[in-house]
Amino acid sequence: MPENKVSNSRTGFSLLEFMIVIVIIGILVVSGFLKFSEFYKDYRLNFSAKIISDTIFFASNYSNFFKKKTAVKFYYRGKVLMVETYSYKTDTDTKLIQRTMVGDNIVINPLDSGASTNLPIVYFNKNYLVSGKADVQYPSFYVSSQTYGKMGPLISITTDRKPDPTLKENKNKYKTVIIYELTGKTKVIKAGYETNTYFKN
Repeated sequence: MPENKVSNSRTGFSLLEFMIVIVIIGILVVSGFLKFSEFYKDYRLNFSAKIISDTIFFASNYSNFFKKKTAVKFYYRGKVLMVETYSYKTDTDTKLIQRTMVGDNIVINPLDSGASTNLPIVYFNKNYLVSGKADVQYPSFYVSSQTYGKMGPLISITTDRKPDPTLKENKNKYKTVIIYELTGKTKVIKAGYETNTYFKN
């Protein structure tokens, strides 16, 4: 009579193997989420800085084309940073020509005290003389001439609650708009701050 042989071959996964796979998948998911979170935060900052840069550029062109004094002003609507562009006939006769949302939870550093009087104001043709020059009040900082070739005002923004801008590891938490006062042109950079000098890209 043929002898029945019992097979010892194993099929499927053990509980331990299954748990190891789950842990590996979990690590990959968390790592991917953290990378996406950093990417999204950087995208938001860059997008908001571009809005500020484009608004200043628009105010400069409007001022030069229509031969008028213009101003770019910031304020908070709740936690949302807003920017408005005004045209002046006189100091008491102004017209709102553009209003844009910069972003939610965007902080202008270091002058975010919640009072719009302390937020940057960018004027063009401030004295009603058509020169194309920008005049910036309450900038975040002034960049040193050794860093970018010419001293100029900066507007720095972040999504975090005031990370120390003097620490190099916080460089990626900021975007900065450089304003060239003589021409009214702007440039967006990734920057941190140290002893009156911004780190370059």
